[in-house]
Amino acid sequence: GRQVELNDDNLLPSLKEGLLGMSPGEEKTITVDFDEDHPNEEIRGKSAEFAAKAGALHERLLPELDDEFAKDCGEYETLLELRLKIREGLEASAKQRVEAEVKEQLIDSLVKANEIPVPPSMIQQQQQMMMYEMAQFMQMAGQQSMSPDFFQGLDERAARRVRAGLLLGALARNESLEVTEADLDAKFQEIADATGKHIAKVRAEHQDKEREALESQLLEDKVMALLMDRAKVHEGEPPAPAAETSEVAETDQKAASKKPAKKTTAKKAAAKKTTAKKAAAKKATTKKAASKKAAAKTSKSKASED
Repeated sequence: GRQVELNDDNLLPSLKEGLLGMSPGEEKTITVDFDEDHPNEEIRGKSAEFAAKAGALHERLLPELDDEFAKDCGEYETLLELRLKIREGLEASAKQRVEAEVKEQLIDSLVKANEIPVPPSMIQQQQQMMMYEMAQFMQMAGQQSMSPDFFQGLDERAARRVRAGLLLGALARNESLEVTEADLDAKFQEIADATGKHIAKVRAEHQDKEREALESQLLEDKVMALLMDRAKVHEGEPPAPAAETSEVAETDQKAASKKPAKKTTAKKAAAKKTTAKKAAAKKATTKKAASKKAAAKTSKSKASED
């Protein structure tokens, strides 16, 4: 038989309801109806019957949280030491999760800003690698078949990985980033400290392809550190790109509206000069006319004297 824990969140609700209240030796047939939107298409909207027989009932008894419990959990003398170690692990996991999220956001921004073409052959190779990685993960987790959700959008995810790899490689070359022997030795020592192995054994385990993979990871870490140093990181939700676009557009409009204003001022200044010239011309004409009148008067006076 199979041991079932009633408090397991992965247990089907209908099956859990049917098992509750059974006594040792009791047999029962439990019917479970699957939803129309169940992830597994083969059982979607169907019913299944489970033949259950209660062999024995067990109660989980939790130990007291004290120093003795801490000693049973490992090399701890007090419960406080165990709590601090657990806290340290939780904080490290939270930090890694945040760093991974920021890394994905940086890569997304880099890929969106650089829509470079990707060879189809590289996309196919990346798909095969992703399927191999998933198969290894399933083997470690004890799963038998891949979820159909894994194949949804596989082409897009593979193309994104390839494009990101090409961009990160180009950025590393432009910035003259490289992995040194000192970087590798520091990483070997880190692995040795984490696994308890001798550093010579760790170095021997990382040859050829393993060494290349480690160098690629260290180079990627350097590139991401460079991007993090130059990026503007904001807490909370990322800003809407539409707002930024509208601000830029508004700024451009203001700048554009200022430029014609300068031309208009210049035209006004030119107009003033033209007006001044016309006024000067009018004055000059007036002076000439006055001179002619004066000359005419003089001529008349001379004629009358004669």
